[in-house]
Amino acid sequence: MKLKRRFLGVLLLGLIIMNGCQNSNIDTSEKTREAFRVQYNNIKYFMDNSNYVCKWDNTMDNYVQIITDPVNCYTILNDKIYYNLTSDSTICRCDLDGTNSEKLISDEVNWSYKQPEAYKNYIFYINNSQLYRFDVNNNELKQITNDEIRDFHVMGDRIYYKNTTVKDSLCQSDLDGTNSKILLKNIMSFNYQDKDILIYSVRRNVGEEQLFYIPKEGDDDYWEIFYGLGIIGFCNIIEKDNSEPNNLYVAAYNDSMPIDSDATFRLFSFNKADFSTELITLNGVGDIKAIKNNFIYYKINDKYMKCDMNGLNAQEVEQSVVDDLYYDYTIIDNTF
Repeated sequence: MKLKRRFLGVLLLGLIIMNGCQNSNIDTSEKTREAFRVQYNNIKYFMDNSNYVCKWDNTMDNYVQIITDPVNCYTILNDKIYYNLTSDSTICRCDLDGTNSEKLISDEVNWSYKQPEAYKNYIFYINNSQLYRFDVNNNELKQITNDEIRDFHVMGDRIYYKNTTVKDSLCQSDLDGTNSKILLKNIMSFNYQDKDILIYSVRRNVGEEQLFYIPKEGDDDYWEIFYGLGIIGFCNIIEKDNSEPNNLYVAAYNDSMPIDSDATFRLFSFNKADFSTELITLNGVGDIKAIKNNFIYYKINDKYMKCDMNGLNAQEVEQSVVDDLYYDYTIIDNTF
């Protein structure tokens, strides 16, 4: 499962024409709900402003509402949609076309804090700051830890989670919560996560932030990336595009400078396959939003711009162009 700095989601496919209605020209506020945009089997889903689950047609010109009860969030596992109703806080399941809906758990559950993750026959989610595992085969619910959890990621038969009870520690456990251990303290956030790698930031000192990564094959250790390069302040992981799935980009700048100033950005190219890095220095480039087809898209002084990979040949573009790249669809493939 792939999640991008952004927590994503949207459900279902559509066969509820009596309830669902078709729309075109989706507005910007709907397009920018990055936590609810998912691609599954080449079909793109999202949640509209009413928290209904919708799906785009093949042309991306029209969409159909297929779940017309408001939901907090959802995930997709083995051609089934699992979602959390806003009205009564239950967990439900339905087919990809929205039919055959059934309630699975009637306990008070709220998935709005973080999108759940599906792994093998389990769905992991945070509820009331606790981490839970739901077995879709037998409807068994298990609490993973008693500590307060801020974030988590499931990868390689392990759970990695941010434990705020123990000073914002990065912890690791087996899928049932056993064999838990603390890997590192003072982590800030999970900057990037997918089924192959976890990248997270650590605050070493006031104003000094470094990035670490854990690959799927990594055992009980962690590795620093960009060690000694003096990353100060904010770090943002940017994925290039699906044609180069191993390439990530990290934008870093001094957080004492306003984003919309002529700050000097450092852009790091990071290869997930061999963990190699390359530094690109950009002058006069503002808040970097996306990188696509060897162009950098960014915002500066309320303008949306694009330039080539060395920061030259800048030209203004429409905000909608940048939004479509920045708020991309997270791909769920259910391969583990």
